[in-house]
Amino acid sequence: MCPASRLRVLLPPWANTMSFKKTTLFSAIAISAFVSLLTRISSNPQASPETKGYTISGRVSDVQGKTLPGIFVSARNSATGQTTYALTQAQGTFRIPHLQMSEYDVRVADRGWQGDAQRVKLSESTASVNLKVRPDRIDIAELTSAELLPLLPEGEGKQILLSNCISCHTLQKFVTGTWDANGWSGIVNSMKKSYGAAVPEGKAGILIDYLNGAFAPESSLQKAAKALHFTPAKPIEVIYNAWDIPLQKALPHTVTLDAHGNGWFTDPMGSRLGYLDVATGKFKIWPTPTRNSLPHGIVVDKRGQVWFTERLQFEPANKIVSFDPSSEKFTEYSLPQNISGPHTPILDRQGILWITEYEGNRIARFDPETRKFTEYSVPTKDAKPYGLDIDKDGVIWIAEIGSGGLGKLDPKVGKVVDYPTPTKNSGVRRVRADSKGRIWFTEFLGDRLGMFDPRTEKMVEFLMPGIRPQPYALEVTHDDKIWLSTWHQDSMIRFDPDTETFSTYPVPFLDLEIRDFRVDSDNTVWFVAMIPNKIVSMSVR
Repeated sequence: MCPASRLRVLLPPWANTMSFKKTTLFSAIAISAFVSLLTRISSNPQASPETKGYTISGRVSDVQGKTLPGIFVSARNSATGQTTYALTQAQGTFRIPHLQMSEYDVRVADRGWQGDAQRVKLSESTASVNLKVRPDRIDIAELTSAELLPLLPEGEGKQILLSNCISCHTLQKFVTGTWDANGWSGIVNSMKKSYGAAVPEGKAGILIDYLNGAFAPESSLQKAAKALHFTPAKPIEVIYNAWDIPLQKALPHTVTLDAHGNGWFTDPMGSRLGYLDVATGKFKIWPTPTRNSLPHGIVVDKRGQVWFTERLQFEPANKIVSFDPSSEKFTEYSLPQNISGPHTPILDRQGILWITEYEGNRIARFDPETRKFTEYSVPTKDAKPYGLDIDKDGVIWIAEIGSGGLGKLDPKVGKVVDYPTPTKNSGVRRVRADSKGRIWFTEFLGDRLGMFDPRTEKMVEFLMPGIRPQPYALEVTHDDKIWLSTWHQDSMIRFDPDTETFSTYPVPFLDLEIRDFRVDSDNTVWFVAMIPNKIVSMSVR
């Protein structure tokens, strides 16, 4: 547990010079472009369905018999493909509960350790298996972005890299292979010319030379990575369930849950809508009606209709879309103005859809009954409205990532009021209201969690723990605890407003890029792990 700091400290020098407003315009395109380039050159959802009370337990030790706490163990269901993960506790013991009757492959699933899987057939309520592992070398590609950041050599190229290249994707993309100067040149120039990466004029050569030197096989970064020593995670009682999304060349963005606890998600890279039946582990995929439209934010209404945005701001995209699961029919609704960039949708209690217009600098209201839009301008220039939420009084709260502010839209007044954050250029990305009326938001560039009290109109910031957490998304539990996803740390962080403390929870995957997530009625967290290409649930015991 780490006490939060209310002190307002300065951002790193490079943070205030980030060309963030330009790069986020192309975020979804840039990620897909980066992945493909590397390959070429080298709402209020319900709880998930109950499962039977089968349990696998055991102990993990090394070949000398030393028990190993803080290590992830996985059990993969051979019938459904669902994989469940748990951390070993004191004395190396683990317990994986709430499994179905099936056969499971059980293994240690953590970096730095290697061992054989064991097949376990669950026909009775419990089964026991002990695992033996041996040490294994940790490759640089297994480091988190937060672990890589301190190893970067100094130089002007580093500042260009940090200021322009890691808001749309993490540093881990740079260590998935090896490229020479020509390879790096191809990547940088393609990202600039085709996808709008905001490398400063005349600085591309400096960036290419830096990448070629910093990530070379015998570079100081590579040597420092080999010399790192790792300590196991704290033995926290947390359970993850993961389902592999059966799509190649996909970058799934956001998952939301319907009234039955099943998952719906968007894939911007392939312009697809996806569905997961949680009980069976089966997926169904549909292409969206407009190709290359970058489907983005997603919600499900009370009737079971799925709504999502087609994020690309140009026609023939620039729409919101409804999908009827019973008829499997899509219906598209074009925004009133071109170059609006519909981003994040949310439904109010009356079933009205509210949408941020990232490029249009507006908020849109859409009535599904009349099929009419109403738009509200955001007064701050280039505010870039991103996430949004609705409080218990029906007031709309807006995360303004471009201006680093928080917006308020009272539908009764019909006017947006902006509140700047104490930290300049903080990059407010997502926002949520709690049951007490407090407004919580992530400061992506400021490494802070923010809170705004509408009664006093005062803001408080809490500096988050660790190296460059860059909180992206957040959700509020039913007991008003705050969950946050981190951009560089590949962890989930929980904040307790009563004690003003953060708790960090390791996640058994790398390069998560969690851009939004949900909390169900059991306080289970649901998210898409974008680069691992998985839908994941997280339960803390």
